[in-house]
Amino acid sequence: MLPLASLRGGSGLGFRRFPLTWHEKCSQPCMKLRLVVNDEGPTKTVEVHGELTGADLCELDRVCRPSTGLTIELSNLRHLDNVAAVRLREFSVSGAKLVGASPFISMLIEGDRN
Repeated sequence: MLPLASLRGGSGLGFRRFPLTWHEKCSQPCMKLRLVVNDEGPTKTVEVHGELTGADLCELDRVCRPSTGLTIELSNLRHLDNVAAVRLREFSVSGAKLVGASPFISMLIEGDRN
């Protein structure tokens, strides 16, 4: 059931009720991914926020170069597709530290080890 709000009617005789709509279609596209890079010091940390898909991998690869001493922080990653999971697995194999992933995200990254 939609929440209802009351407004004073134009006639002054009472209130009229109408359903509130919380989310109208945005005129601008919603941001699905945010990468925060901290490259001060001997290591580079990349925080991944939101949703990571195969379409975003060019940007992730760009900010993760060079990968020596790389830490990828995944505590704010909410979803990733199979292509992104494989790429994160490749980062891990090449020496990057993947930290902060939820059990669900970790399972997707680890994939089927059989």
